[in-house]
Amino acid sequence: MGWAKRIAGLSRQTVVAIHYRLAPEHRYPRALDDVIGMLRALQKTSVGQITVGGDDTLRDDGLDFA
Repeated sequence: MGWAKRIAGLSRQTVVAIHYRLAPEHRYPRALDDVIGMLRALQKTSVGQITVGGDDTLRDDGLDFA
């Protein structure tokens, strides 16, 4: 079972796994643009709270999504 499906089952929430463009084929900030674009789209269609999680990909950029 994939991690997204497992988290969805345990939390009883919808989970979206965002696939983004990776280096070295795609230079910075392409991956960041992909993630922010998806979060903005989710924000427009979401009825409730959006919780963001992941590994250290966004951690060092000081981003705060609430």
